[in-house]
Amino acid sequence: MKRSYVGIDLAATPKKYTFLSHIETSSADLVLKINIFRLREDDELVDKSINISPRIIVIDAPLSLDNVDDKGFRPLDRCALKLGARLLPLKTSGMKLLAMRGAMLARQLAGRGFLVLETHPFSVARLLGYKSTVELTRGLMGKDLSKGEADSVVAGLMGFLFDQGSSLICEGDPLFVLPSKEAFLNVLR
Repeated sequence: MKRSYVGIDLAATPKKYTFLSHIETSSADLVLKINIFRLREDDELVDKSINISPRIIVIDAPLSLDNVDDKGFRPLDRCALKLGARLLPLKTSGMKLLAMRGAMLARQLAGRGFLVLETHPFSVARLLGYKSTVELTRGLMGKDLSKGEADSVVAGLMGFLFDQGSSLICEGDPLFVLPSKEAFLNVLR
């Protein structure tokens, strides 16, 4: 049985491209195919996700502005930071704009019945021993991708790792996921 996962590297506004990756795996949990799309509008992201019908959608963006402390971090950010993530605080106008768009998109997708998770691909790559998402995807795919493309692929791979039980979870709405230490050895190599 094939399984599909979607990773989204969300831009703060539709003026810039958002990258959406579709990762398809086999019944043996091998990655069969990765397709990457460049989209701008939220309705394009929702429609593409509906057409793909993934098990899980993982978005590279803050997906809520709930419970932000005076330093600009949510409780789930604090959890992710303790696990080794490198996150920016939700204090700048750009990060707030990204979070507002992310929250709206996550609500739309969850309202369509999708499981939506949050991640930070650069932190995923670093936790797996890579310098960047571009380096990680080069190692997995054997080709160079742009940063946005690579971020979307790594976000999608986190959906796969979550499905395999190879992720660390920070509680929130939605959940924030990072790879477990076993993920690198058991799943990605």
